[in-house]
Amino acid sequence: DDIENDDSPLILICSSKGEMISNWMVAAIWGVVSIYCSAQVLQGEVDLDRDWLIYLLWLIIFPGGSLFLVIKALRSTMRWKKFGESRLEIEENYGIIGGRLKGQLKVSREINPSAPYALCLECVQIKQYRNSKGQIKSSTKSLWKKENKIPQHAYSARSGIQFEFDIPKDARETGSSSEDGGISWSLSASAPGA
Repeated sequence: DDIENDDSPLILICSSKGEMISNWMVAAIWGVVSIYCSAQVLQGEVDLDRDWLIYLLWLIIFPGGSLFLVIKALRSTMRWKKFGESRLEIEENYGIIGGRLKGQLKVSREINPSAPYALCLECVQIKQYRNSKGQIKSSTKSLWKKENKIPQHAYSARSGIQFEFDIPKDARETGSSSEDGGISWSLSASAPGA
């Protein structure tokens, strides 16, 4: 089914809050399992001569895994506190090959980057193949890429970061596939020092 373009804007809302919550839940579950296994070892419930794998898990994997998961949860918490919810508004007739992609990116928190914003629109070809072991792998190849620099003072909480890209007439549509692979488009934004 094709999506018909009309005059209404496309609005995408991205929030890292769900990722933050799930990271803390995984860290908590891992922590409970680690504590339980440690209690079993310390109470002598595990025969260390026979159950050396449990001892290895207790000594290396559980504390290392706990540390990794807590760091990951802390990083996602800092990202949520720093950026909050992001809102991408793409104006009318979005995504037409040979047309323009125009809109604004808004974040719910104040951003003060040390250099211009970089917004990048890229078209990539994704090809799947089987390796010598029969596993399905994928490779990506950039077919087209355009980066726009936007001055750091151009952002306002009301209008967001304004962007506009001309999409080439010979570009391929998202999802179109052939024996060369499928096509995907992505829009990314970065703000150095933010």
